[in-house]
Formats: sequence, C-alpha cells, structure tokens
Amino acid sequence: MSCVRGPPSTLPIGEETVIPLGQHVLDVARDDGVYATLHMRSPFAQDVVLSVEQEKLYRIGRGPSSNLVLTDARVSCTHFTLHSIRVSDSIDNLCFLTDTSSNGTYVRYAIRSHGSPNSTRLVGKDCCVLLSDGDDIEIRHVATFTFKQHYQYPEAAAILLKDIRDDYKSDTWLLSNRLIGSGSFGHVLMAHNLKTGKQACCKIIKQSTRPQQLRALKREVEVLQGLSHPNVIMTLETAITDAYYYLFCEMLCGGDCFSYWHAPTSDKSEIMVAFLVYQVLEALDYLHSQNIVHRDLKLENILMAHHKDACRVVLTDFGLARRIDTVKQGRDRMLSVVGTVNSIAPEILEVQPTWPGAEARQGYGAEVDLWSLGVLVHEILLDYSPFALARDMTPAAHMQAIARPLDFVPRTEDGMILTTLAKSFLLGLLQPDPAQRMTIQEAKAHPWLSRHTKPFDAQYHKLLEALPQFGKHSSDQVFQTPAPKRKLAIEHVSSGLPSDDLVSSPCKRLVRNDNKRKRRILIELDPNSAEMQYRGRRRCPPSPEL
Repeated sequence: MSCVRGPPSTLPIGEETVIPLGQHVLDVARDDGVYATLHMRSPFAQDVVLSVEQEKLYRIGRGPSSNLVLTDARVSCTHFTLHSIRVSDSIDNLCFLTDTSSNGTYVRYAIRSHGSPNSTRLVGKDCCVLLSDGDDIEIRHVATFTFKQHYQYPEAAAILLKDIRDDYKSDTWLLSNRLIGSGSFGHVLMAHNLKTGKQACCKIIKQSTRPQQLRALKREVEVLQGLSHPNVIMTLETAITDAYYYLFCEMLCGGDCFSYWHAPTSDKSEIMVAFLVYQVLEALDYLHSQNIVHRDLKLENILMAHHKDACRVVLTDFGLARRIDTVKQGRDRMLSVVGTVNSIAPEILEVQPTWPGAEARQGYGAEVDLWSLGVLVHEILLDYSPFALARDMTPAAHMQAIARPLDFVPRTEDGMILTTLAKSFLLGLLQPDPAQRMTIQEAKAHPWLSRHTKPFDAQYHKLLEALPQFGKHSSDQVFQTPAPKRKLAIEHVSSGLPSDDLVSSPCKRLVRNDNKRKRRILIELDPNSAEMQYRGRRRCPPSPEL
C-alpha cells in the first residue's frame, strides 16, 4: 500500500506535504482556520499529518478525490469522512467522523473523565461519532490515525466536571470533559454509554437555576417521555440529584438546520427544502396525534442526523411545548403567550391583546405550529424571515405586518425566485386566520409536496433502515398515524408568473381511484377569481430524484 496526496483541489492547506509523524503537532490555536490534525501511521507507508480546517469536508479512502489516498484493496473508495461544526464562539469546534466504508472504521476513545472506556469500537456504516483530542481511528490491518485538537475553552467543562464528580454516579453513563453546548439554561456535555459504547448528549442544569428555566426543563422531560418517532429527539435517560438535573439525549452529528441552510455550500433547491418539510410534517403529525404542540418551531430547533442533504432531521427543544389535555373540559386550548417573536402565530398575540379595540381570543390550538412552519420555509427559500423586524415592533405593529400581503421577492443573492406551487404552499400556511390555515394533512396533499411522494417515501424509508427501532423489522404503528386518502385540494396561488413556469415545473403525481392513471394537472389562477382553473392534463414525467 502507498499513501499519496489527493488532487490539489481537495488539499486542506494548499501545499500539504508528507512529513514524519511527530514533527507537526498542533500545540496552540492557529489563525489560518486549522483547529486539529490527523496523524496517520501505517506499516506500509510513510507517516503523514493532515491539517484539519474549519467548515471543510475531508475524505480518507482509496478514491482519487480523497484528501488522503490509501491504495489498499481493503480501503473503501471513501472509507470515512471528517466534518466540523462551529456551535458558538465560546465552544471549541466539534469534529465528527462518519463511517462510509464496507469493512468498517474503528475508534478508541481517549476522553478524560472519571473513568474511560478503553476498548476499540466499530462506528458502523453511515454512523458518526464526535472526535476528541487523543482519539485513535483504525482501518484494520491498514493504518491507524490519531486525532489531535487543541482546546481553547476547556475551563467551563473542567469546572462543571469538578462540581458533578461526586454528584452523579452511574453504571450506564460516563460524562466526558467535552463541552458541546452552553447557554443560560446550563451546559451540554458529551457522554458515553458504558454498556454499548455509543455517544450521547447530556444537558446539565443546576437546581438553583431560575424557576422559569427549571419549569421549561421539567416540561421538556414530561413531554418527551414515552415519545418514539424518528423525527423527534430521543430521550435516553433522565436523572435528578439534589444539585442538578441530567437529561441524556441521542447524539446528532449534523448540527442545526439554521447553520446548515445558511451555509453557502448547502443545496437550497426546492426539492431539498420540500424533503425537510416532509419530515417536519411527519413529526408534527405524530406530536399532534399525541396532543402535543411544540410552540417554538424554528430552524435552530431542528437538528440534522448528518451534515449532508436529504438526511434525517429531528425536532428538539421542547421547553415551550405543551401537552393538551383533551379530556378535561376547557383544557383543549392554550392561553400562554410564548414562542420566538418573528415566528409566533398571530392568534398567540391575540390571546392577550395590548392594542386599542382588540378583543381577546379564547385560546389557540395546534395550528400555531403550521404558521411557524410557513415562516421556516419562507426563511430557507427566500433567505429572510417574513417578520424579521417583529422583535422591534409593538404587538399592534406586528399584527399589521402580518395582515399585509406577503412579499415573495428575494432580497439577497441566496434567495430563490419561487415557483407558483411554492408560493401557494406558503400562502396556505401563513394564513392569519387559523381556521383558513392549511392543516397537516392538507399540507401533505399539497402539490408542492405530493408531486414528490414516491422519491420522498423511498428516501425516508431508506433513512429509517439505519435506525433499528424504526427500520423494516419494527412496527410502523409505533410512530406513524394513519395516512389520509389523497385528495386534490383547490389552492390559492399567486398570479404574475409566466405560463411556461407552470408547464416546466415538476408535476404532482395524482393517482385516481377509478383508473389509476398518472396525470399532470396544470394550475393557473384567474386574476378575477379566487377559484382554481385546470388548463389541461398530460402524462406525468418522473419526479426528480433526491
């Protein structure tokens, strides 16, 4: 076997050279974007050190496009990849390894904590792990890599670990010194399951924290207990001591959707955005069937299982969620004014109106999540929130802004010129009157989504195959609600686009109960009428693939 450099376009630092191991160690933070190094040792090749920069994807494998090419038949074309996520300016870069090999990638963790699992563990095909300084990566019988990272902000984790060393004892979980999240609520540390070796996130909050934040955590724990859905964050365990709350959740390696969709390398095509919406609707359908309303749906609260397009996404942060008690009379409506300002539904503001002449609304329901979904889709497609200035407005001015017609004109270079169906979908979700707003089932049946039903279903079930609890061997009834019969709904779409936009846009797959023929429905809005007119039918071409 030999080890060679990848093509110049894939080199992380321009003039990368092969140097003996030990002569290039990242002892201090660097200003050129390099935050870690990968040291390779092999009996078949010279030792190599690969510098790892922020926000870049690295491929190690046999393929010619790899950043580090290993010419051994036991190495896959892309054996594993490395990508980084920047959480905040006060937290060190998180570097994730994804196993894409046929023969397996193994990791031996070197976490510094009160105890350590020393055995080498298989990552697993299409699975990912968070790397820490000193971790060893192994392609068996070929090469070993040591990951080196200089931590710029170790103090917070060290202080926290010192405080909890004697507070939390467990035969299942091992808390590391790796800080992966922090905020006014507390801190998030990486944890290891001592029985399975799998990683998890542990949210730690002091009992002396402000009462409002403690209530949010208790509500989150209460809401998440008993839930089981691939698009809802999985709670693994909770623990309460005299000093702290501990909430263990699954580890997701792709970061949040806000960071991903605002990155210049993300694919903002309508089909990719539609697949994200497809999964969010699956999660909301499940939550609402369990009488749970999220009430704070936004891009920051949607996490990605992997740092790539068309991956599984997960709803998280249920601190403002509410379980509606439909049994007790008068408890099926919510009255609290909560949520993020620029994505809050108008009926929430109307519960406690502060402007003259307004009448208080008698509570609100689960429709608020659909409004927030509309704001979310608008923000991705057009690269700005339709109510971004709401935080600087009075409630009365905010309501006036909501009442004005929506502006679908891109304001930045990253914004898209929307198709007619995308405008129709947004208008259906961003209806100020919740009675006129699209329901979850109507959103699923809308042509903007339903035209991609076949490829979306195929991709979704492919993603579930990687989850033992949701794969083909588990009961779909664990998390799925009965699918409604498809119906062709009359939608309001915006006029003003050229007619060829309708003809060239991907079509909706429509299956009639009578003849099972696939047809293409061309939709146009009569400017003088609020009714849809159907201009013709044609054979439906295949939907674009993900």
